[in-house]
Amino acid sequence: MEQQKKKDFFISYNRADEEKAVWINCILKLNGYATVIQAEDFGPGNNFVLAMQKAATEATRTIAVLSPDYLQSKFTAPEWAAAFVQDPTGEQRTLIPVKVRPVELMGLLKSIVYIDLLDIDEEEAETRLLSKIQDIAGRPRPVFKKSESSTASKIAPQYLSNQAEQKLGQINRKKHRDHLAIQIWQNENRKTHGFVISGEQQECPEDIRFKLSYLLQEDLINHNPKPPEILGLRTEKSYRIGKSAEQFLWELLAKRLGSCNPEKAAIEMRLNQVDRSYLFFRELPSDESDNQQFLVDLLVAWSNLSLASTSHSHFLLLIHAAENSGNSLFRWPFLAKRKPSWRDQIESLLKQHEVIGALLPEFHPPSKKEIRDWKGLHIEESVLRDGIEELLTGQFLKHESIPLGKFKKAALPLLKKHYSQ
Repeated sequence: MEQQKKKDFFISYNRADEEKAVWINCILKLNGYATVIQAEDFGPGNNFVLAMQKAATEATRTIAVLSPDYLQSKFTAPEWAAAFVQDPTGEQRTLIPVKVRPVELMGLLKSIVYIDLLDIDEEEAETRLLSKIQDIAGRPRPVFKKSESSTASKIAPQYLSNQAEQKLGQINRKKHRDHLAIQIWQNENRKTHGFVISGEQQECPEDIRFKLSYLLQEDLINHNPKPPEILGLRTEKSYRIGKSAEQFLWELLAKRLGSCNPEKAAIEMRLNQVDRSYLFFRELPSDESDNQQFLVDLLVAWSNLSLASTSHSHFLLLIHAAENSGNSLFRWPFLAKRKPSWRDQIESLLKQHEVIGALLPEFHPPSKKEIRDWKGLHIEESVLRDGIEELLTGQFLKHESIPLGKFKKAALPLLKKHYSQ
């Protein structure tokens, strides 16, 4: 019984490396491991030394986030030493050093094999970290998994007619899923989460909307027995009617919530009362997309809503569909040098206003491998799998990567025909 209560990993780090330690923690949690880390698990008033000692002894393994600051700290030495004493030969890999900054290892640590995350990008770092951790600790029960029941039985009735669209919306979205999960877990005390989504028009905003709504429904807020209410914030007129972004948002929300005045206090009261999470999305008209400051102001107003601790979490998604031009995410390098891209501009503004983590990763056309991975995970019917494989080896034989819009155009009739039977 005691063994079952143990965490998989205690993450030991110096405050100077907290950002990297939290990233490691999130990646492990996203992949099903149970962790304990000071940044999340030690509240105000805890006896620091006792809390660390308890965490180190109640976890199966200790991850030491290596850096010069870590090795010089008088507080971190007992943490990794406690793990080392339990397994001095290293056979059980009780102590797992992870190097995040250049540092020369001396003494006992010099003899221990470490995971090196230096001089690689984030995607490669994630792959390397998980590969090494899985070699050491094995694979945990997956967090994001395919339902044992049929996919159709899990789709809410209002989306049955869109099942083919929803299936295609699952392609090439792992980065978005991970980003959403990390931001929600890092801000678990928040009740309003806002995000900006951007991509070319051919990347299908409808697919984006379905994808994110299902991630939130099945992966990130599955503790709620009721699926989130998904509401589009649509208007005939845009913001160019002389109103502030804040007032414009209140009017959008009031219209969708019903029986609610377009005022901040009334919106807060209504969201506190609902019995499930709400996911609002707005597919941005061009005049709003072109005014990045306006979009940031919308997200700031949304994040400033104050909801009760008992309220459900609510989400706002702003969807920017770029034309196939120099302002697109997929632009030629010589055009990119002429002026900052749309993404660069809004990213800069978000940082200035300390709206951290709101910009989701940019889209890129999925590779054939990513499409085959999607097929294996989300398409259960053999006849559909065969049909999709024929597309990849026939129509798209010479393509290394395939714009989602083009693949959708080819695959959507196949899926619609199957699901309409």
